[in-house]
Amino acid sequence: MPSIKPLIYTSRLFGIFVGVFLGVFLTLGCGAKPPQKATSGESGDFRQLSDAECVKMLGHRNPLVRRQVVGELASRGARVVPKLIAELKRQGNHPAKSAAAEVLVMLGPAAREALPALTQVAEDLSWPDRYLAVRALGEIPASSEKAIQVLIQRLENDPEERVRAAAARSLGKISAKVPESRPKILPALLAATGDSDPTVIAEVAEALGLAGHDSPEVRKALEKLAGAQDFVVRQAAEEALKNLKKLP
Repeated sequence: MPSIKPLIYTSRLFGIFVGVFLGVFLTLGCGAKPPQKATSGESGDFRQLSDAECVKMLGHRNPLVRRQVVGELASRGARVVPKLIAELKRQGNHPAKSAAAEVLVMLGPAAREALPALTQVAEDLSWPDRYLAVRALGEIPASSEKAIQVLIQRLENDPEERVRAAAARSLGKISAKVPESRPKILPALLAATGDSDPTVIAEVAEALGLAGHDSPEVRKALEKLAGAQDFVVRQAAEEALKNLKKLP
């Protein structure tokens, strides 16, 4: 009696062939959707997007995309500021809100129109939003009285040391650019030399050097910090003292 094994093998091969054929047929011939072309944003070419479309992409789920959009918007200058202000006014903590503040940090003086909105965000419940808003305020030369007041409050009372450090840095920059602001800013900086965090104290020392006011109180405070145990604080104080010597 002839063996049935060849017939079994042939049957199996035929079944495999039919299965593969049907799979290909169903995929290609029965309503399969052709691959869609990526949009300009998804392909990473944000230059083709309008300002409104670009701002909308600030809320993208991918942080790398948000980073690219931030750079693109910053390259467009002051014209995007009104749309960024609208993002800042969002309620709650949103990625787009933080990204908008980051664009304003990069725009610096061109973002002057955003001062009131940034001042409001500097008191936000989310510390990353406060941090970026505080940084942005330091990049705008003509900061308002309200902005200076909020920065001093952040320096004195913010529970997050990174926000306090950023507030010190921004106050130093404002004091250097706007001399008439020094009578309000310097006392706050001098008081902050007693902060509990070395990083904050180092930023305060640097800010005192940027302030451009070689008063006896400033020099005395910096000389004391130059003898601190923390290396970063000592280095910042020594650099600040050198900056004071360079001033006329």
